[in-house]
Amino acid sequence: MNLITYRQGRNLGHKARLCLTLAGLVLLLLLAQAQISHAQTLNNPKLQEATILPDAVLTLAPTSLTLTFTQPISPTASKLEVKDATGKVISKDLKISGNTASVSLDALADGKYSVSFVSISASVAALQVAGEYSFTLSKTGTATKGDLTKLVQREARVITAPSGGAPTAGLGGNSSDNNSPVLIVIALLGLIGLASGSLALNRKAR
Repeated sequence: MNLITYRQGRNLGHKARLCLTLAGLVLLLLLAQAQISHAQTLNNPKLQEATILPDAVLTLAPTSLTLTFTQPISPTASKLEVKDATGKVISKDLKISGNTASVSLDALADGKYSVSFVSISASVAALQVAGEYSFTLSKTGTATKGDLTKLVQREARVITAPSGGAPTAGLGGNSSDNNSPVLIVIALLGLIGLASGSLALNRKAR
């Protein structure tokens, strides 16, 4: 009687381990699917509007520049600069709020100016966009609005999240998020191995 009870308890133990392993496998599959679905909904924070557009010709000297992006950006990692033709930075007082970044400009003389920005998403995915464009100030010229569609925006992922400060990899750098599929596959193979082992032990105990 004791031997039968022992074997029954042993079988129940194997079945319990098998059930727990299979439950873990199902949970991991669901988490992997959720991560994939979430990643597919993410977009890089692209430039959507600007108070001074690419290739614009201005006849009045601007005192500020504001860029608006498609989503909130990190106030600590994102950048915005305006330089004159000599490469001197003539912007200051960077302010970032939500999906906008703005700077004040020094008194501008006639000439060509360049705008450069790096927008880091405020989301955990830490998506990055960088771009540069130019505009011209000609007080005696003819004003033209400019065209945002001429701007080339380079998209990438950064290694560190915005909460960790500036990214350690520039454009084209690999994100730590890119390792997630590999880790998921390894974990799945491990769980499958455990499930197979538990099943084999369960059959042997019968």
